Amino acid sequence: MDPYTPPAPVTTHFDTHQFIQRLESEGLSRSQAEGIMTAVAEIIDESVRNMSRNMVTKTDQEKYSYTQKVDFAQLKSEIQLLEKNDVALMKADNDRLVTDVERLKARLREEISRTQAGVRLDLNLEKGRIRDESSVQELKIREVDTRIESEISGLRTAIEQSKVSSPDCCCRDRLVVRSIPTHRFFPPFR
Repeated sequence: MDPYTPPAPVTTHFDTHQFIQRLESEGLSRSQAEGIMTAVAEIIDESVRNMSRNMVTKTDQEKYSYTQKVDFAQLKSEIQLLEKNDVALMKADNDRLVTDVERLKARLREEISRTQAGVRLDLNLEKGRIRDESSVQELKIREVDTRIESEISGLRTAIEQSKVSSPDCCCRDRLVVRSIPTHRFFPPFR
């Protein structure tokens, strides 16, 4: 930069001539009034310069506003892009979860079908076993019935023969038949 800077043009922010006249009317000399006016003008200029340093020009403000609008537009487009990406990722995750759930449902259905088939098989086997056991018990009951019937027939024949041989034994034979223990013919069930 150039070490010599030309003095800035002097601009006053008030009517200096009227100010000097007023000071003179108050009883000051012309040189005193001009000295006070110069001091006040410098103070006002310094204050204006200090305030101007902290302020921006309208052009700078418009540039800054435009830059902010561009930055906000760029930020908005980036946010929208991120939202689209997030939505796409969430949709992909959701689709994957739906597929996993469907796969689990299918496996569960298969497992339930397999379990039901196993239970049905067990039930059918148990029914068959019970049927076989029932048949065996029924056969034993028939054998016992047949044995009882043959014993009763044998006793009837013996009674009839004894009736023929002795009429007074008839009463005695009836008592004998009634006193025969039935547990010999009917084994207890277990």
